[in-house]
Amino acid sequence: VVSRREVFGLAPLALRPARILLTEDDDSLRQFLTLNLGRAGHHVVAHGDGDAAWEELALAPYDLLLTDI
Repeated sequence: VVSRREVFGLAPLALRPARILLTEDDDSLRQFLTLNLGRAGHHVVAHGDGDAAWEELALAPYDLLLTDI
């Protein structure tokens, strides 16, 4: 029996580094999340405001966008 993950070559997210776009206006929380996500092996691009994040999103693909409301 072959799983869909094997057929499509999908690794669980925890095993595959993700490109993450982080938008957080709180400096300390942004630094904390960037540091810890980076330690987990992910590539994090962080911005302090939504306008800069939208510009970044137009430039490159990301696996995940993290933002607050």
